[in-house]
Amino acid sequence: MEPKSLTEEDTLVFFLNDINESGFGMYIAAGYEYLIKLQNEFINFIIEHGQDKPYLKFYFENMKNKIPVYEANNNQILLIYHIYKISEYKFFTDLVNTFTKRKIYNQEGKIDYSHYNEFEFDFQAIEEELSRLILTGKCLFEDEDHLNFVGYWGEGFNGGKSNFLERFEEKYETEDLTDDEKSAINENIKNNFTIEDPDDLKKIYGYLQTLIFYLIKYNCNVEETIVQTIDNLVEIGNINDQNFKSIFNTNGINLKVKKIVSVFLFFEHLCFIIFSGSIKDEYKQEIDENIRNKISEKLMNEKNKNDTKALAASVRRFISRYLYRINSQDEFLPEGKLIIQLKRVDLWDKNMRKIEKIEQILDLIKEYDLNVSQSYNFYELIKEEDEKEINAYVEKKEPEIGGQEEPKPAAKPKGKRRKKVIN
Repeated sequence: MEPKSLTEEDTLVFFLNDINESGFGMYIAAGYEYLIKLQNEFINFIIEHGQDKPYLKFYFENMKNKIPVYEANNNQILLIYHIYKISEYKFFTDLVNTFTKRKIYNQEGKIDYSHYNEFEFDFQAIEEELSRLILTGKCLFEDEDHLNFVGYWGEGFNGGKSNFLERFEEKYETEDLTDDEKSAINENIKNNFTIEDPDDLKKIYGYLQTLIFYLIKYNCNVEETIVQTIDNLVEIGNINDQNFKSIFNTNGINLKVKKIVSVFLFFEHLCFIIFSGSIKDEYKQEIDENIRNKISEKLMNEKNKNDTKALAASVRRFISRYLYRINSQDEFLPEGKLIIQLKRVDLWDKNMRKIEKIEQILDLIKEYDLNVSQSYNFYELIKEEDEKEINAYVEKKEPEIGGQEEPKPAAKPKGKRRKKVIN
């Protein structure tokens, strides 16, 4: 990226930590990465090489603690020159001079001015004072792989850095939606939203991501209804929307929190037409006809129907979660191997997340050596059973999004775009 100085005049999107798209919040992410490197190298060096210094051991326990860089206060950050603003020393030389004396005494302890211009430095005292000023309160920073980032609708998975669905399912008991509940949700959407309008689907999709993130952060009762939970989490003002809440509590249903992941997956499927209409052409490359015929013969039969359905769902989720809005992720280069990307456990239903089961299904397509660039057309080839899941409840009516490079986020900063809910 071109160098940029961030100022108060820049829009907020530049200061929201983001690792998924060039520009905007990636500037602050790059800054965090640099600060983490500087601080951790400094502190780790002191811990490793200062074991023989008794006056340093006092600081070791605290220095080994790790916090996110954006949660650090001034006392926890290595601000070397800041010490001269908060101490009696105006410069480093002032500190040194405090613990230095002229060499005016001879070995007998008598004054001898012959060495007046030579100095005796109390190096241990200088180090102890520097330790007090520099190391007090300092600690390590979490590495960049463990930081939170901001996410916008359709980007809740942010290049694979977020596993919020898995985290929810690890923390809470979950249940699938029944057919009646899916039908009721669909009816609620039609009554309160325009299902053909991508912006309406985006809004629901984004609200659901926000809600799941908060439910992971706060302990909740999965037997409580989703509407009750939304009402209790007053911090999430933007989802306290009557139309949104009505999706979970009308037409004879009153969904509980343990159904929220299933609701999200239902909506993700619903939104696929928006994602697929917006991904770049480089991910819609054709598959050789001979290979297409072999895939159809092998996968589109009764014997492999269940595995093919699961495989199609994983490809659809890969497209929705990772190929939509690709600007900077090298791991999603079109020439990359699709089968490698499909090993992500978050792409599979919770009852299929054992790597052995995933690899067993992926063995069905290993011989075809498909690239990421063929993801969309591969899904189109094997989608029949997966599409039935959504077509059973939703009248498929394609919104007019042709030629649109990318739908704009619902809550985009003026003149800019972007991004995500806290991971």
